[in-house]
Order: sequence, then structure tokens, then C-alpha cells
Amino acid sequence: MLRYRQNKELGEKIATKTLSSGVKCYIIPKSGVKRKIAIIGYNYGSSDLNFETDKKYDSPAGTAHFIEHKLFSQEWGDAFTKLDSLGVSVNAFTDFNKTAYYFSGENNFYEAFEVLLNFVQNPHFTKEEIEKEKGIIAQEINMYDDDNNWKVYFDLLKSMY
Repeated sequence: MLRYRQNKELGEKIATKTLSSGVKCYIIPKSGVKRKIAIIGYNYGSSDLNFETDKKYDSPAGTAHFIEHKLFSQEWGDAFTKLDSLGVSVNAFTDFNKTAYYFSGENNFYEAFEVLLNFVQNPHFTKEEIEKEKGIIAQEINMYDDDNNWKVYFDLLKSMY
């Protein structure tokens, strides 16, 4: 059952539901708006260096970003390409404490949402793709190491914490 509440800061009515898996869903209905947006987010970001399932695992720096990239690659093809063919704009991001996958568009919302749900819940990794992606992530990390603004930002964080 959906529960509705009024968010005073946003001035929006928000429907919420917690699924049996513990996943929290939020729906913000908008009247008169053609473009729809769907976002799936996980509480796992670049500062998370371990995770737990039935036991605890350590993960190297870049793991969240690595997974962000790799989830688009599926046994049935590339989810990014599939969503693009449905006419929606798709992307993903990883920040310090979360990773999110999202799309927006005016048409084919439910078909696109099904693709989004499918690829984020059903990872498909091959050894070849993992090795290729390791190199890509390493290049991205090196790119940030050469960015003066990024270096200053992290030096500031180090000195503060």
C-alpha cells in the first residue's frame, strides 16, 4: 500500500512504499508534465571500501564506479543502447556514498523502467569485460590525479578530517 505525505520543502505530495526486500520507493506525481524520470539508487559509493552479504568483503577504490559502468553490459546486449532506442535519455553516476541509474523521457516510460529494473538487478560480468573495465577505471582515476581542482578538494578534505 502506498503512503502519501506532503513535503513542505518541495511543496510536493510524495507517495512512499517499502517493498518486501526492504527497498524504499518514492513516487512524486506531477500533473501537466510530459517528461517522466525514474531513478534507482544504491547506498554504495566511492568512499565505501567494503560491503556485506553473508560475510564482509573488502573492495578496492573504484569498485562502485566499476560496477556502475559494468551493469549496463548485459548478456542480451547494452542496456544504455536499449534505453536509447526507446527514446529516453539515460545516465548513471557514483558519488561518495551512492550510485544511481536514471532515465528521463516522454514516451515508453514503462518499457524503459522494465529495462532499468532488469539491468540493475541482474549483473552480467565476463572475465574479458572485467579486465577491460579495470583499465578504463584506472585511466579515470589517473585523470582525476592530474586535475588540480580535484587535488585541492581532496587535500582540503584530508586536512579537515
